[in-house]
Amino acid sequence: GLAALAAHPAWDVATATLGASRAVVELLEGADRERAKVALRAIYRPRYEALGEATDESSVLLRVALTRFLALDADDPDVRAELGALADRALDASGRFDRSAAPGDLLETVLTVGVQDQGAEFFDRLEAASIAAEDPYFKDVAFGALGQVEDPELAARLRAAILERRFPLTESMGMLVGQLRADATRDSTWDWVNANADAVIALVPEFFRSQVVPRFGLGFCSAERATEVETFVVSHASLVPGYERSLSQALEAISLCAALRMEKGAELAAVFAATAPR
Repeated sequence: GLAALAAHPAWDVATATLGASRAVVELLEGADRERAKVALRAIYRPRYEALGEATDESSVLLRVALTRFLALDADDPDVRAELGALADRALDASGRFDRSAAPGDLLETVLTVGVQDQGAEFFDRLEAASIAAEDPYFKDVAFGALGQVEDPELAARLRAAILERRFPLTESMGMLVGQLRADATRDSTWDWVNANADAVIALVPEFFRSQVVPRFGLGFCSAERATEVETFVVSHASLVPGYERSLSQALEAISLCAALRMEKGAELAAVFAATAPR
């Protein structure tokens, strides 16, 4: 079904499958996840290549969606290499931003690949440039890219910067939630949240705490983690008044994910293992 819809001529039909494909990647773990990524690259890469240099609106929209999916969800090495080269042109060694170096609607994806693949040197210059920049669009995409760092040491530095309030609070919350959702950083970020609970909760404006803090655990997919999330929120109830409904919704989402993984995870893994190119 995914393969058929990905090949559909209408761009919005093809892109509608990406959410389901992303959900499959997030549901599986370890080697099963990597095999699923290989299978998904085989499904979507032909459509991506068939776009060529087309500049009509639907092709541009489809190219943006497929580029982001292939680079960040399916980890396509060729697409990531292309974007990595653009990242160095968009933000050169001196930290100068060149808006024309990459399409604006792909800039966050480009910078994210730079952050994930090029190590501390790129991370440092993007962090410095994001804080110093006056261009609001660049600041927005730069903060978004920094929040998707995966290297353990750099992720720890990002968390320290968040706690030191080096970034605007709204962007800090986006970064924190991103780190809690990503497979590479979820566990270490959750441990950090627990170790610095009062200070982290204090970062969230009081008016939004009851909605935001219970959702810290939405990246989890097991009954054990659901219990941890509940314990964390309840034990800090005095700092998160009115948390009950948001916590209930978060626990339900985690439980549903855990149930789906238990019932269908092995089946999904088998299907993608069988269809992945050898």
